Amino acid sequence: MTAVMLALVALALIAVTTLRRDVAGPRRQLRVLATIVVVVMLWLLAPRPPGRDQDVNSQARVAIPADSIFWTRRVTVGDRVVVRGRVDSTRMVMLRLRGPDGKVDSVAAQGKFTLGAATHAPGHWQWRLEMGKRTIDIGVDVRPQPSLRLLIVEGRPSFETAALARRLAAQGASVTTVTRLTAADERVTQAGPHPPARTWSSDNLASLDAVMIASGGGALIDVASRARILAEVDRGLGLIHLVDSLHSRSDWFPFTTSVAGLAPISVQPLLDGTRASTLIAAAPITLSGGNPLAMAAGGVSLARQSPRGIGVVVAVRALNTRSWSLAGNDSLAGVFWARLLAAALRPARAEWRVSDETAAQVDQPIVVERVGEPTPEAELREAGASPERVRLPAAPGDTLRRRTMLWPSHPGWLSLSSGRDTLWLLIGAAPPASPVSQDSDPASSFRWLAWMALLAGITVLWRRR
Repeated sequence: MTAVMLALVALALIAVTTLRRDVAGPRRQLRVLATIVVVVMLWLLAPRPPGRDQDVNSQARVAIPADSIFWTRRVTVGDRVVVRGRVDSTRMVMLRLRGPDGKVDSVAAQGKFTLGAATHAPGHWQWRLEMGKRTIDIGVDVRPQPSLRLLIVEGRPSFETAALARRLAAQGASVTTVTRLTAADERVTQAGPHPPARTWSSDNLASLDAVMIASGGGALIDVASRARILAEVDRGLGLIHLVDSLHSRSDWFPFTTSVAGLAPISVQPLLDGTRASTLIAAAPITLSGGNPLAMAAGGVSLARQSPRGIGVVVAVRALNTRSWSLAGNDSLAGVFWARLLAAALRPARAEWRVSDETAAQVDQPIVVERVGEPTPEAELREAGASPERVRLPAAPGDTLRRRTMLWPSHPGWLSLSSGRDTLWLLIGAAPPASPVSQDSDPASSFRWLAWMALLAGITVLWRRR
């Protein structure tokens, strides 16, 4: 509307100047007319950012190809949803990302653009990318923050494991401690938001990050349960042995122990290459085999690790790290256990993976991967369709990486569940068969006329110098 008004004003000025008879000579009159035309056309053709009165988002002039919009389909609560893409336009356009909480992120772009939004709660949420009257739905599966899950088994109560459980729970971890004094006296202590169960079922083991076997705890685990634990270690579970006595070397305990005395030994652990300021007591047992994980001054081995599958088995000499806390050096105990647990914890939980560049539209293929567990099949649910089982073939030479291709047939939320984890994808409707024609764009025609008028005015001024 502004461009049309300015054009009318320019025509009025030209008409008034032409009708005036007091302008000296036709040549000067023509030069005045040409000058007015050049100035007005230059002003009209100058690029400007989009304003409130400009229809910058008309579909006839602007397009966002559906295959040029990318975003992460799964994020952890607290992470940002980032939408990036490309807009095909000859001028700046305004884009807005509107979230389920009503908050809006906007940007004026011509070409590539990036928008973002914060996540506050787990669930499958929907954002909307707006460009004038056109919208694109952005579906995101927001997962809860991962919480460390540890199961401790011991044959007698221990101040050391109790202090460790309290420390981890204070940091948001979930810990279950099973203490069995006799066959009839088993005590279960749980801490944290989601403490794990005390069973040795495959499902419960798959939900854990590590299992810690404290003093006398190994006697509470039968042969079949040990086999299930070792099978889960192959998939990433951490198995930690707190050693205070001699152990036989086996798959369950791939280390060698020997007696180093009758009484506990004072050691000075090395933390980040620096000797701890306070000595602590260690079990009179030496460890060998595997790779060193924690050392003390004098080359004394405090902890060793042995990889197994994508998991690890760790042996730690029983230590009185609680003495650090009693001496006012609680941070030393925190650093020591953080290093040991970081090496032993499951490297990554089993998860679904889907490329950020997936189209996620009806009749468009979606490649989905399941990583971290040998899941042979999953249940597929589409909006408006009956559930069906989908096979997940293993990748060559890697049973822990499985892949399948989906062809969605209905718009809406699609879910793929392994029984332990569910992937949610928002499927959009099929794109239009042909792009919107740009021949009917009146603004484009006006720009051509403006350029022709500008060239004509310049030509007149050049010839009438």
